[in-house]
Amino acid sequence: MSKVSVIIPNYNHARFLRQRFDSVLRQTYTDWGLIYLDDASKDDSNGIAEEYSLKHGFRMFLNSENSGSPFKQWNKGIDFCEGEYVWIAEADDDSHPDFLARMVGVLESDPTIVFAYAQSYAVDAEGAILFRYDELHKEIAGDPYEADFIIDGREELCRSMIRMNTVPNASAVVFRRDAFLKIGGAPAHMRLCGDWITWSRLMSLGRMAYVAEPLNYYRSHAKSVRSTLGIGARNMKETYMARAEVARLAKLPDALQEEMAAHSAMCWLDLTRTGGDALSLKDHWDIFREARRFDARIYRRVARKIVRWILERSGLGAVTSLLRSRTRSSVQVKSE
Repeated sequence: MSKVSVIIPNYNHARFLRQRFDSVLRQTYTDWGLIYLDDASKDDSNGIAEEYSLKHGFRMFLNSENSGSPFKQWNKGIDFCEGEYVWIAEADDDSHPDFLARMVGVLESDPTIVFAYAQSYAVDAEGAILFRYDELHKEIAGDPYEADFIIDGREELCRSMIRMNTVPNASAVVFRRDAFLKIGGAPAHMRLCGDWITWSRLMSLGRMAYVAEPLNYYRSHAKSVRSTLGIGARNMKETYMARAEVARLAKLPDALQEEMAAHSAMCWLDLTRTGGDALSLKDHWDIFREARRFDARIYRRVARKIVRWILERSGLGAVTSLLRSRTRSSVQVKSE
């Protein structure tokens, strides 16, 4: 039995699939077994996979119908795994030859580390580097991502994960299979933020390790799941779901809870302003239902925004602002 189970989940990524297989085959760490999962691709993905399978002898599992969620495929892959550690190597990504060696080395050094992940480069469809993900992380948590660290998972939940998913993507991660099973797998009903919840639940079980060297190449292109689904209602709804789960796991301080609740509401408002015509009443209701689980004051926040929106649309917004300004000025004069 191999120490590491490598899962390659794929849907219509024939263009990148050879590079992904080659990136696994060239790993300097060699105690691994490979599983290929296809989610009813319509391109030549399975022909390429069969070519590699005949040559290198790995298992293939092909769906006749699309599952509708990448996280269903994660869970399916884990069911077929036997290794102590798991690497979900997404089909459109690439990796450094030393990726597995570094990640397994970290996990072997400390049994309390539930998962390890590496810094990533974002690359375009042609493989050109766009940016490093620690450039985004600095905006959230300062400079700690410039060097390797090991941290208690619950501390990381409060420090970073409540603000954003700081784990770039599954291809950057190697985790303990038994820990994944302990949290009940990935949330299969989600399509965008299921990884955010998965990493957060794993963090709640122990410690997390970060390797600052960029050993993962995360592909950003027009056919990726996030690009296809965009940043609309589903993303806003699932962001609320993820933050509610992080809050449950981490038991956030009241001040941090309030800060993130206000931030989430502002993101919802911005989404309404920029894409309101595309959001139906059902979209808003779905977001609102999830928001209530995270934000005890969501009724008040939403009411304020609705009143402000009506005033702005009716042309009374300027009048309201003027009256408010005059009231403040009169109060200041009286106090003097």
